[in-house]
Amino acid sequence: MPRSETPRRVRPTSAHWHKQYLLRMPDELVSRCALESHLALVGGCVEGGVKDALIKLIRLTYLSFFLWEAGYNGEPSDFLEAERALDTAVNRAAESGLWQLNEDECAVVKRVVCEHDEQLHAVSMRAYLEATKRLELLLRRPQTRSPIQEHFRGETAPART
Repeated sequence: MPRSETPRRVRPTSAHWHKQYLLRMPDELVSRCALESHLALVGGCVEGGVKDALIKLIRLTYLSFFLWEAGYNGEPSDFLEAERALDTAVNRAAESGLWQLNEDECAVVKRVVCEHDEQLHAVSMRAYLEATKRLELLLRRPQTRSPIQEHFRGETAPART
């Protein structure tokens, strides 16, 4: 067979992958992430809540905050309030053994979960992966200061609009 007729394997070029990297996240991944978020919210708000659910909600709050910093929607005051609510719930759980958000804490964290849903529908794969990488770096550091508190240090808490 002449060389020109030899079937060629087409490999994705770096430009092809680069373009996919800049596109929105695939719908299947968005749906899976949103479902995990809502299940964590339910797990943290039911009587006798689940420790893993609160941990996932903490991670989600920071991830959503990092996406907000990257330019995706969200209310800054919601991140501050959610972080405080989750800290309170974790401290309470350390004393009582009950890993559960109270009604007011659930309402605050629910706002972040809903904002995160909106972010997931708009975010590029690249921005999502970069925010995830920032979260993993944050979680690896011992005794780290909250990035949410750092961002608003010296400012009064932004008003919810």
